[in-house]
Amino acid sequence: MRIAVTGGGDGDDGRADHHRRRLRAMPGVELVDTRPDAVVVCGRPSLHRELTERAAAAGAHVLCEPPLAGGVPDAEAMVDACAHAGVSLTLAHPTRFSPAFEAARRAVADGRLGRLGTVNGVCHPDWATHLVDLVDVLLDGEQAAEVYARASTVAPASVLVVRYPGGSVATLGHGCGTPGLELVGERATVRFDPFARLLDVRATGRDGDRGDGRRDDRSAGRLGGADLDAAMLAAFVAGVRDGRPQGPDAAAGLRGLRIARAARRSLDTGRPAPVDHRPGGPG
Repeated sequence: MRIAVTGGGDGDDGRADHHRRRLRAMPGVELVDTRPDAVVVCGRPSLHRELTERAAAAGAHVLCEPPLAGGVPDAEAMVDACAHAGVSLTLAHPTRFSPAFEAARRAVADGRLGRLGTVNGVCHPDWATHLVDLVDVLLDGEQAAEVYARASTVAPASVLVVRYPGGSVATLGHGCGTPGLELVGERATVRFDPFARLLDVRATGRDGDRGDGRRDDRSAGRLGGADLDAAMLAAFVAGVRDGRPQGPDAAAGLRGLRIARAARRSLDTGRPAPVDHRPGGPG
């Protein structure tokens, strides 16, 4: 498979070279500059639309570094371009491929936690978009209703409170380190770090579950330690080859971008801001 990695320069943060190294080691992958079957889009978000439209016009599938674009109108144009060309548009969220996250997702999906009440997370600001994406997966793509954002006047940090129509609330803050989430359900709580080796499951003492606050060792395991970027790229290559794209699609990217835009409006006004999901809504 012929793959081009575009971007680099200002705003790239080394991601283009990072992806090239991993793709170069994959059997059956040839890194090219022309006539690609697929394109990995890196660089500044303001350039993503141009690079994606160029790839789509060439008939290439796209894996795009988040955020999807610099604004909602550009992101919608990217979605339209790829749909018109009949190619996939996937977001590069490696944390989706964490074994620890997959175990947490299954715990939510099969009802072991009960109804999911709150999702609490903290991460470095550069990883905030990945936390928003993980919440999107856990809530099965439910569109956020409202965002309240506050910035600290003491340190360069902020916190987001995202409310969903089904009653779940996500509280996401900035801190040091990689993304971590705590999922609080009616019957149990799950804490996980996508890059850690242990998934920590604690019962909340309801419906007959253990309520002593100790970890339930039956649910804990050595789950992390994987190269998540390599797993993400391998899934993208396999999806293009098989015609079954894997990973977050453009719709998930748009939902995350709209949450980010609502957060900016909330910061500007000091009040909760509704999330506008209408096509052509505020960019």
